[in-house]
Amino acid sequence: MSRNVWVVLSVSSLFGLALGMYDLAFPYYLDRVGTSFPRMGYIFSSAALVMFLLRIYVGSISDRFGRKPFYSLSLLVGALSCFFTPLARRTGALLVLKSLRESSFVVKDTMHTVALYETARSRFMDFIARTNGAEFLSMGVGTMVGGLLLALGYRTTFWLSSGLVAAALFVLILGFREENFTPGEGFRLELGHFKLPAPLWLVTASGFMLISGMATSHCFVMPLFFAKKFGASHAAVAAVLTAHRISLGLPLMFVGRFISDPSKWLYVASMAYEGLAIGLAGVIPDFGWATGVWLTHDLVGASIWLPIQKTWIQRFADPEARGRQVGLVLALTSLGWIVGPLLAGFSAGRSVSLPFVVSGIVVMLAPLPVLPLKVASIKQDRIHKEERWPRAR
Repeated sequence: MSRNVWVVLSVSSLFGLALGMYDLAFPYYLDRVGTSFPRMGYIFSSAALVMFLLRIYVGSISDRFGRKPFYSLSLLVGALSCFFTPLARRTGALLVLKSLRESSFVVKDTMHTVALYETARSRFMDFIARTNGAEFLSMGVGTMVGGLLLALGYRTTFWLSSGLVAAALFVLILGFREENFTPGEGFRLELGHFKLPAPLWLVTASGFMLISGMATSHCFVMPLFFAKKFGASHAAVAAVLTAHRISLGLPLMFVGRFISDPSKWLYVASMAYEGLAIGLAGVIPDFGWATGVWLTHDLVGASIWLPIQKTWIQRFADPEARGRQVGLVLALTSLGWIVGPLLAGFSAGRSVSLPFVVSGIVVMLAPLPVLPLKVASIKQDRIHKEERWPRAR
């Protein structure tokens, strides 16, 4: 692997550690300061709206100024938002800090994907799976560490998370070098800005449905589901969520070696299974069985469809507007983070299990838009230059 790939891998690992700690602690902190389920939904949904706007704008201007400046800025904002979170108690302040935190994540995610593709496009599917896998594995470790640190208080947990993001920023600034970047026009607010190739619209529609469904069960309600339905302790919930991250991170480290073709039917089947597993977890009354079934949703689902989806997005994008189009696709799909938490907030008020059931149904329907998609089998070691996908076999 090249120097840049190692740098991105290191940044992903540090960021994953921090994110695991934050994602576990934040819902508990909201519950601790007396935030209701509907208000939690508003906080997460409002943050998603900011995510949408940033994905469009930052992806575009990075086409002109490069990926590294915005990658670095995203990590700086992430470190600061984590630091100030345990000092806030009012809904408005928490909403602003959560918005900054999510802004950091989405900008980092967009720049990570584009920069990695420009660095190693011939092995992109393998490397995006590995770097995402490392991030999710680190999130698992961070979740367990966060569960232990909660005994020492919220400030300790959030401030250590902040320090890890700052360390990732330091590694990126010193180690990453822009490669294969050709400056473009950058951001222009016009109708053409929202144009995408037809295949990308199909991927976007599927992605929006997927995120809407996943966000319904993977927002604030995720740790609270196990805590309130089954009476699980902080440590037990941390253990479950650690296994959750590992069940995605570990297979992602190897999936690129076994799945070299971005198959449509693998995408459809894996995503449909993911929805089924999530929905069943919401209706199974036993803690052990519900947890066991739920933990298969990423192992058999996201570990397969995630690298396929990310490969499609890069390959279907126009080379001269890659940052803008990738940012737009990710922005439109991220609108699901507005829908999902609102559904979770209102449905959890009736039953803490209901968000999982709703989530499963929506995720099972998410592959439908890509059924007309034309995708051919192309081995990764034969992809060397920008070209449109040939028609399906």
